[in-house]
Amino acid sequence: MMDLEKEIPGEDEEGFLTRSKDMDEESAEEAYKIVKSILRMAESVPEKAEEFAAGVSETAVSIQSRIEKMGKATPKMISALTNMESGLSRWTKDD
Repeated sequence: MMDLEKEIPGEDEEGFLTRSKDMDEESAEEAYKIVKSILRMAESVPEKAEEFAAGVSETAVSIQSRIEKMGKATPKMISALTNMESGLSRWTKDD
């Protein structure tokens, strides 16, 4: 028998999808790993991309702060972080 709480998301008072605590922790952990990757890559971009990397890092840290307050990461947050990581990876591969 499936655990409905884990399989079927609901919505909280702010309209965010809610899932089981385990799934919330998994999404927050996934986001944390992406933010860590972003910050690591931002340190190794060429000089011409430093300003871009600083802005991306600041935004990633801001999102991480929101995740910590909420205790979960929304799919849009994960998507935004993944896009930031992808953008930075282009700079680190081209140096």
